[in-house]
Amino acid sequence: MSTHQQLVDEIRGFLYSTDQTYNDRLRELADGYVRLCQEANNRLRRCEEFLQKGLRSEAIHFAQADPPLLDVLAAIDFPERPQWEEMALMYNLPMPPELYLPSAEALNRAYAEEQPLEHLLKQHRRLALARAPLAERLSVLRQLASLDPMNPVWNDDVAEFERHRVKQFASDIQNALKNRDVQACMALWNEISTQNWSVPPPQDLMQQLSQFLSKVNQKQIRERLGKLAEDIHDCYANQDENAVARLLQEWNQLLFEGGISPADPITRRVQAASQWLARVQKKNAERQAYEEALRALKRVLAMPDAGIEDIIDARDKLEMLGAIDALVEREIEDRIAQIQAN
Repeated sequence: MSTHQQLVDEIRGFLYSTDQTYNDRLRELADGYVRLCQEANNRLRRCEEFLQKGLRSEAIHFAQADPPLLDVLAAIDFPERPQWEEMALMYNLPMPPELYLPSAEALNRAYAEEQPLEHLLKQHRRLALARAPLAERLSVLRQLASLDPMNPVWNDDVAEFERHRVKQFASDIQNALKNRDVQACMALWNEISTQNWSVPPPQDLMQQLSQFLSKVNQKQIRERLGKLAEDIHDCYANQDENAVARLLQEWNQLLFEGGISPADPITRRVQAASQWLARVQKKNAERQAYEEALRALKRVLAMPDAGIEDIIDARDKLEMLGAIDALVEREIEDRIAQIQAN
């Protein structure tokens, strides 16, 4: 059992005993308890100073030193403290100071806020010790600033790291472009373009980087179009309408992504398949329209109150879409004759 807990337990034991006569040990307990309260308050004040400066991790680290501050406070802020103060007053013993409990509450909140950040804080310290690249350390700092927006330290650190990182961009971009390192160029572009920088990156090099990546993207898209053209040709040869339609949709999406004009010579590679699909889809649409018009005519013929004009109108619409079968013509004539007979 800790010394502070033993002292408090002895005080509480005295308060619950039937013999509360003054003795020298009572003064020793009073002196020891006052000293515990003063030491706890001093540590609380120091923690509060850290917290006011946004140094939450430092405050927690200081509070966790042996003996842990919150454990000490839990012991010395015991329920019978008011009775002990009365006893101290009665026997003219040293009065314990008030505990800075609001500071203790702030420290408790700091612990609660720190817990979700624990993994990132460990990563931040590990990267610092390993002297990791600024880009990695800056990424972790941004996450800390996002998760802990009330702590000004993170935003200050982010701004400082950004200034140093922007200075590195010039050489990093130049080296990546010189070596035509596509992966490095893409990583740099993603790093620069996905964040709002407090210090603008070098715009001339950014433009060179953008132009290089645009050319790379064009080349990659044209390579994909070449492979896709072969797949389209194979499906066209097999008269696979659904596959050709799906692949041509992918083809057109790639043209759009690459900013490639429909008049570009590469489009000739799928021209025959595209024209064939257009003809097939047109025939399918015409057939569907004809079948719908035929169903509409059948519905009119089946209507008990249909007039001759209704039937002729439905027949004309069907005839506009294609030739009418002889059996259907006979059905129309019979229905008109039936209406006339009535």
